[in-house]
Amino acid sequence: AGGVGLNLQRAQHVGFAEMDWSPGRMRQAMDRAHRIGQSSRVMVWYWCYDQSFDARMATSLVEKQRVIDAVVEPTT
Repeated sequence: AGGVGLNLQRAQHVGFAEMDWSPGRMRQAMDRAHRIGQSSRVMVWYWCYDQSFDARMATSLVEKQRVIDAVVEPTT
């Protein structure tokens, strides 16, 4: 729900207890805290334990984002 209809422009700390399969949705949820009017730094926390399903999912999200970045902004 963090990426849809939620405005956290006053939040300074944001924590993710669950991850989405889409890096874009995770980015949008995180960006909700970095809104226009935000004047202070925002700390984003991802709670993830070693050897858990979330740890594998986090690794998958990082790899997906690398592929997306390579397609959108290829290096020369």
